[in-house]
Amino acid sequence: MCYSMTALDSYARTEVMTSSPAQLRTMLLQRAVRESHQLVCDIERDNGEGILQTGNRLRSLLLELMPAETSTLDATLVSHLRSTGTYLYRTVADACGRRDRKAAGQIVKFLEFELDTWRQVMARIDSDTTGSSSMAGTNLAG
Repeated sequence: MCYSMTALDSYARTEVMTSSPAQLRTMLLQRAVRESHQLVCDIERDNGEGILQTGNRLRSLLLELMPAETSTLDATLVSHLRSTGTYLYRTVADACGRRDRKAAGQIVKFLEFELDTWRQVMARIDSDTTGSSSMAGTNLAG
């Protein structure tokens, strides 16, 4: 089956292809927050198909957010990020399986906190490196 690329698809693809790793992480976190809100709605509406689809998308996003085993980041940080990602992944699976609105709400809160923290870190780095190119090649997104 062939699909034609719409203008929106083209724009989104260009945005992803031209973004820095830090910007990509921001986009992934934003999408994960939107999907977690959708999961809560699907659970509240008892929408089985929606729960399945949203849960699958959210778990895929969480896997993308986890740093690779071969990451150049500090090993302790990588371990912590992977543990957090694994916890969220399991919580999504549990929330979907039990249709647990409370667990889904906890995922929303956690991801919103993580997105807010990421934005603060990026703002801090931007303010610290304004006029300096010392961080230009640093991959902080893992």
